[in-house]
Amino acid sequence: MEITKILWASDGSRESDEAFKMAIYLAETFGAEILCLFVNEVHIPVTHLYPSYEEVILGATEKTESRFRNMFEELGKKNPGIEFSSKIVRENIVDGIIKSAREESADLIVMGKKGHGLIGSALLGSNTLKVLRNSPVPVLSLKLEEGRQSYRVGRILVPVDISDTAESALWSALGLAEKTGASITAVYVFWINGNIYDLSPSLVDELIDHSAAELKSRVRQVKEDYGRAHNKTPESDIKTEVLSGVSPGVTITNYAADNNFDLIAVSTHGRKGFERLILGSETEKVIREARCPVLALKP
Repeated sequence: MEITKILWASDGSRESDEAFKMAIYLAETFGAEILCLFVNEVHIPVTHLYPSYEEVILGATEKTESRFRNMFEELGKKNPGIEFSSKIVRENIVDGIIKSAREESADLIVMGKKGHGLIGSALLGSNTLKVLRNSPVPVLSLKLEEGRQSYRVGRILVPVDISDTAESALWSALGLAEKTGASITAVYVFWINGNIYDLSPSLVDELIDHSAAELKSRVRQVKEDYGRAHNKTPESDIKTEVLSGVSPGVTITNYAADNNFDLIAVSTHGRKGFERLILGSETEKVIREARCPVLALKP
């Protein structure tokens, strides 16, 4: 995974400030530029509703934008070892982030999972998910964590769909591990639903053993493909484990929390059927509920 430009989407909230800490860590690790982005959309609907107040509204809008320009400039001064640029756009929040990522050739979007307020825009969870669904590049989102001063990635958790050959998350995790020295754990969730009780315990054990073998095979294949593509064998060893639960999303987030993972890298797709990892709704559970940062990638 190569990162030369990180788009950090800010709305001035504590959550977006938290995301900035991760952006700093990644910029230092990869030698990347940080593009500070503020999307101001409040004037778009309000001026249409109250045209007689347009001058007042736009005045407040410009004042807000000036505050963000000054903030971005100060952040650059406080982090002289990192290249900074900034951009302020008047647009729908999601469209503004997506368009900016494309126009500025960003390799990664970093943003908080929640925001606040009407004035100054809000990166609410729903907007984070909308960005994730439409982003042309990976999206790293994270929650506010009280007391944390900085981030590092030492342990990466990667949910793997053993029925799918497109494993962009595992591939990207190998690239991250090369830069950060992190360890990788690949997990498959054996999904338990009502039909499981129609099967004998011995057959369930056999299916879980089969899943474990398939998971190891998938990991070996990805490592081999990655090695051929980069003309070198990946240094990172990848531990594998099969989990089980009635909700793959909850199972993954609980496992990540219980084992102190620093990052979850997940593909934003899944498959229906008996052998499946996570559906879209389960992916969203991971993104919303995980305590650690989540890197979401399209295959």
